[in-house]
Amino acid sequence: MLFTTDQIRALAQEHFRLDVSVRPLPGEIDLNFKVETASGAAFTLKIANPGEQRASLDMQNALMQHLQERATGLNIPRVVPSVRGEAITEIEAPDGSRRFLRLLGWIEGRCFADVSPHSPALLGRVGAMCGQLAA
Repeated sequence: MLFTTDQIRALAQEHFRLDVSVRPLPGEIDLNFKVETASGAAFTLKIANPGEQRASLDMQNALMQHLQERATGLNIPRVVPSVRGEAITEIEAPDGSRRFLRLLGWIEGRCFADVSPHSPALLGRVGAMCGQLAA
């Protein structure tokens, strides 16, 4: 793994002033971690791959804000700004690559990657949620 849990803890402390426990999460593109404070506040800490364009992350953040403002009835994570007020923070990874760091509010549930089998009922619920998003 590129980042150790101690390095993730240090990033959460430095950029968000959070003392957290760390659990890696599955991800296809980003490095994702569930970070949780002793009081139970939980977040998703996301580290983008080195080829990610900042404009793409800005669009993702704007989309989440747009969906929150439209009261879609869906749980949409909120972007948590860094201590410097940044929605996206540039960091250097242990391998020397430049990466973008974001912190999002945690949405409780099970990761789709952890659910097996992907039953017709589950896929139907995912399709219904996609319909809500599109509407």
